[in-house]
Amino acid sequence: MFFLLIILLVRIPSDTFVFARELHQALTQPARQDQNGIKTVQCNSGVGLVEAFADPTVQTALIVADIVLSASDFAARASPIRLERNFTILGAYAPKEQWVLLDFSYIRGRVVLSPGVTFSLSQLVIDGVRKGPYFQVATPGMDIIIYMPKDPTMPYAYVLAYNCAYIQRTCLPDSVILASSGSIRRPTEVQPGKQLSDRLPLWQPCDPDPKAHALRRCWPKIGMYFDQAGYGADLVGPGDSPMPNNYIIWTYQVYYLYMMYYGMVCPRHDPDRVKKRKLLRCPFAMSCVPV
Repeated sequence: MFFLLIILLVRIPSDTFVFARELHQALTQPARQDQNGIKTVQCNSGVGLVEAFADPTVQTALIVADIVLSASDFAARASPIRLERNFTILGAYAPKEQWVLLDFSYIRGRVVLSPGVTFSLSQLVIDGVRKGPYFQVATPGMDIIIYMPKDPTMPYAYVLAYNCAYIQRTCLPDSVILASSGSIRRPTEVQPGKQLSDRLPLWQPCDPDPKAHALRRCWPKIGMYFDQAGYGADLVGPGDSPMPNNYIIWTYQVYYLYMMYYGMVCPRHDPDRVKKRKLLRCPFAMSCVPV
């Protein structure tokens, strides 16, 4: 484990660490109410988070308990809610084993980002972000953010995830997903650098209880987006091609936790079916091996 950590640290430029530290300090510094009334509010419910979105004086929502959003949480507000200021959703607890859950429940199109706005997430376990396959790298983004074509005269908005964890439903074999991640075009608008993501060793010991905290639970595969950025896109309608939207999504030092692993061959499947479908879904308890 120690030698693996050294290897991973060497792969990331030192100036990137400086940037990450400054970014983390900016994200986790509690916003004080200034002369314009910008403030931080504590949230322990979906309704509370929606009210924070809608209140133009709130810049930071401090999440103090697990939240699972539902469509009814938005009932009192006209959708989409437009964010015209930078907005941070920050978990209240810094140790990763205490990060609270924020489940977006795949709710679509309830928030719109104005040009130049940064929407940040940190110190959270995040679920229900994108309903489509996570390995569909042509459409990175968040379902809750409404599709908005980019105005060429205006700057991009940003979705920034730092020091948090994504629960992802499925994953492809290591060789496929790492090649896909590395092929994503890095936006020129973010800090130059390589797209860096990799698998991590499964933590030991882990808790097999599915209700255990996500950062202590057993997963088929885990990894980290050390520094991954891309232009956001959406599938606007059934069968449509990916359409670029108006924001850049940037994940930095973010764990990804896979609930299901796709292997090239699943030992318990019939060999004839394997010939017809090279990618087969493997149940959680089944080990999958490359062809």
